[in-house]
Amino acid sequence: MVVDDNEIPAPGPLAELRLSHGGKHIAWITKSSFREMVVVDGWTGPCFDRIVGLAFTPEGDGLVYLATRDGKLFRVCLETNLSV
Repeated sequence: MVVDDNEIPAPGPLAELRLSHGGKHIAWITKSSFREMVVVDGWTGPCFDRIVGLAFTPEGDGLVYLATRDGKLFRVCLETNLSV
């Protein structure tokens, strides 16, 4: 993935892409070895069995999604203003 002439490495193929309001942040779901992960601004999150509902908050300062791992449901909330 290339953003503003900077290459952001991805651990696998891109499955779903989202841009924050105003385009300041970028996030996508990627798949690797039967697992799914979210990459946001170049930072790769933890592995899950399935990820759905990837969305930025209206202000663009947060990212939320639902994920499952080993039969358990997780609601993940991330701040996008973190340093990477």
